[in-house]
Amino acid sequence: MKKSINYIPIKLTFFIFSLMIGICIEDISFSQSWPFKPTEGEEKIYEIERLINKHTINATIKYINFSDSKEYDREREIVYGLTNMRESEEYSEGSMKKAIIRISLEDLDDDGIKEILAYIIQFAWCGKGGGYCTFMIFQQIDKKNYKEIFRKLSYPDIGIAESKNKGYRDIIIRNLTFIVEGERILRDWQELVIWRWDGNRYRPYMKGEAFYNPKTRQDKVTIMEWDESISYWKEVKVFYL
Repeated sequence: MKKSINYIPIKLTFFIFSLMIGICIEDISFSQSWPFKPTEGEEKIYEIERLINKHTINATIKYINFSDSKEYDREREIVYGLTNMRESEEYSEGSMKKAIIRISLEDLDDDGIKEILAYIIQFAWCGKGGGYCTFMIFQQIDKKNYKEIFRKLSYPDIGIAESKNKGYRDIIIRNLTFIVEGERILRDWQELVIWRWDGNRYRPYMKGEAFYNPKTRQDKVTIMEWDESISYWKEVKVFYL
């Protein structure tokens, strides 16, 4: 009898579980809080991340702790208004009708004024199944007004790097998936994507991705850079681990 193989994004499983039991998790990061761990290939996760970092930005990365704390209620109200979230809630149904807006404050351009980083969990603002949702950055332009400078559907593993371009720090988004094969949980794929400020907005800059082969127990790690002329990734280097 053929074994069933299911591809499961780890964040999707975690979000569904969190929403079902009604728990608001303050810090969601595969490096700190996994719902489960792979039985094979686990030992290379951080080695691969270090390798990708070395061959892209080679910088220290601080991963964001998005918070549900009432301490950020003012910023949460700002995001709620700027996104017209009331309308999204009005026309949504189910457990993700009411928006959960998690907040972090980071000074991305070192001007002494922190940008609002928001991770939005709401039916209209998440991907199919609710596994990945909307990450946004808002920058203050005067005492009363903010402007949006970044928006991306992603899992909540998001970091700020020490590396900078044109005055702004690089943004890091990382992803990880597993294969469930019978009773085995195998690491399948991981990715680290770097977004860089071009003077006007954040654009994709470089990324590394690794595919794990359970037969050879090797990872193929590919480093790529964004090619604006074709609006796609161009291969730079390939490693096998």
